[in-house]
Amino acid sequence: MIAMILCPPLCNNSIAPLHFTKVLPKLASALVAIALLSPAAIAAERQFSQTASPAPNPPSISQAQTAAAITEEQIRQALTQVQQSANQGSIDGMLRFLAPNAFIEMTVQLPNGTAQTLRFNRDEYAANLRQNFQQLKTYQTAFRNLKTRIAADGKSAIATFNTFEEGTIERQKIRTASSQIVILELQFGKVKATSIRSSVRMVVEPLQ
Repeated sequence: MIAMILCPPLCNNSIAPLHFTKVLPKLASALVAIALLSPAAIAAERQFSQTASPAPNPPSISQAQTAAAITEEQIRQALTQVQQSANQGSIDGMLRFLAPNAFIEMTVQLPNGTAQTLRFNRDEYAANLRQNFQQLKTYQTAFRNLKTRIAADGKSAIATFNTFEEGTIERQKIRTASSQIVILELQFGKVKATSIRSSVRMVVEPLQ
């Protein structure tokens, strides 16, 4: 979601021969995540709308034991805050939505047709974010197509949405389009993401 996808590793030696060793997609972002669209993000969305997988319908979720109050508006507000933090380069703001026990898994479709699956706990994800944002020259992200399913007692929820990202690093432009499935829980009265699973398509182009 965090893109949040919030930003998977841009440095991965396994793809060095393809000249985008510093280029795996971002959150995951957020985190994964995002509803106020910037012009750059809108452009990226238009270009990827034909290839991005549609946001899947949320699966059913088990009932929690205590009555709390997750709402779709709370989820949308949290994603919007992650989006704004990502676009401002605020790592702490992006991570605020992740639970301490959060698990992030991203399957990335690389430009050469191969796929790579990346898995992180919260600390590993945070370390990658900080490293990647030091290398990015520009970055914009946005989310669309939010769907939610909230448990009857309001303590847990599943959100699905699409994330679009665009950034530049060295002499390359990186664009991603992804579908996200995020499991959320109320922890100490705050909506937190405990699991983020993303399927990411990625394009790398030389800067003109």
